[in-house]
Amino acid sequence: MDVVCIFNVLITTRTLSQTKISEDKTDRHKIIFRLNNDGLSDKQISEYLNDHQIKTPRDLEHYPKKNQRTTNQPMTPSFQNLSATNT
Repeated sequence: MDVVCIFNVLITTRTLSQTKISEDKTDRHKIIFRLNNDGLSDKQISEYLNDHQIKTPRDLEHYPKKNQRTTNQPMTPSFQNLSATNT
């Protein structure tokens, strides 16, 4: 005996919606990706950002683990052009 089930599923969520990323955050990511592509270590990137008074979104100093998470993030549609754009 064959059983066929048909479902209509409607999912509504805010989690999947695309949010606008601030220019500040985009600029920070561009710098981090550029430095990472130039071969700097996470510690060197942190030192560069702190030396240039580039704070985290929460107005804190950078530390290597935080930058490691940033450089290992998958490229989302909002950040896809960052590696092509060098500032």
